[in-house]
Amino acid sequence: ISLVIILAIHQIFYTSGEIAYHAYRILSITDVELPTHIENNLIDKAEYFQLIQRQKNDSTTNKETDILLNSITPFYWHVAKAGGTAVQTLYRQCFTLITAAEIGRPELEHEDFLRIVHANGSTNHLNVDISTVPGILRAKKLRLVQSHISQLIFSPLFDESTELLFDDENKGIMFAMFRHPVDRVVSLFYYLQKATWEPTYNPSLANMTLLEYVNSPLVEANFVLRSLVNKFTGPLSPADLDLAKEILRRKCIVGIVEEFNDSVQIFEQSLRLEPNMRVYAEQEVDFDSRQEYVSTCVNNLKKRGSSAPGSVGDTAVADGVGANVNRHSHGKIDKQSEEYKILARKNGWDMTLWTFIQQLYNEQKMMLESMLEEKDNLRDNDVSTSTSAAS
Repeated sequence: ISLVIILAIHQIFYTSGEIAYHAYRILSITDVELPTHIENNLIDKAEYFQLIQRQKNDSTTNKETDILLNSITPFYWHVAKAGGTAVQTLYRQCFTLITAAEIGRPELEHEDFLRIVHANGSTNHLNVDISTVPGILRAKKLRLVQSHISQLIFSPLFDESTELLFDDENKGIMFAMFRHPVDRVVSLFYYLQKATWEPTYNPSLANMTLLEYVNSPLVEANFVLRSLVNKFTGPLSPADLDLAKEILRRKCIVGIVEEFNDSVQIFEQSLRLEPNMRVYAEQEVDFDSRQEYVSTCVNNLKKRGSSAPGSVGDTAVADGVGANVNRHSHGKIDKQSEEYKILARKNGWDMTLWTFIQQLYNEQKMMLESMLEEKDNLRDNDVSTSTSAAS
């Protein structure tokens, strides 16, 4: 059933915000059972949006809602070469939010307490490394999530982060950026050819052609689906695809690289992300005000995020407002090429999941627009009421 039909049916009974919520609930009803740690440790986004809506609509402070929302930490699943570096840069450098990612360097591993450290030009990084399993285990021991010091958590390890960091009283709200599977794998190949600093660097890739890579056992296949269902070996099945779809449908606020700027706006609106005005970046000395710095940083990043096709997922801003990191140039792959056809076939499950992600993104966008429309209507009504009372 399409979301449009559901909205039309429900319009008789509900306000616009309620339409969005109940429609999303219907879309979430399936027979697929999620793993216990995903079910319990990540909040359903429909439930999360309902909490946000309740907080916006209440004329008086709802302490219970505030407590629930304050117990939830945004968790960004970083899929390689899908715009994740740009998203991290936006919130860590431009917004200077307190983040837990990969800054917990080896020299900090002996510390048995959480603290904020200075790195990448600002003092807003927690001394943990969420990019490795040992780092996640250390963060769990230090009760990272339960401390609620971190405003955002970034990790490439979906299952381990979900199971070990969060719990049913301190849930995560998941969000992630996705990209066309073939474009992502091609980008990853060209990146790993030169990324000698990466733990996954393989020197055998350096002199390979793309055609040699796609025909080799080193080629990445169905990474997104395998990561979501935690099944990195053996054949995949329709049941695995259904499980991955249900995880994304219920638990993940999705963005897509091809609509980077709109996706970022969705993240900010749904997660209530705003610049941290109490933490300053070193680059701010070149600007007259905090607001000017944030605005310039965000605008430069978004310009790069919406740059030429083929490089969208490979850009970011760092080391100065507007500088490049994690960027490499390569042409966009021809859909008629042998390389494209082989990659599409080897990533067939991810290709199917990608079609679903695009649909989910559009439905989610419609739902949020409906919620924002109701918010505007409520604000207009409040203004009208105040005007009438004054007269």
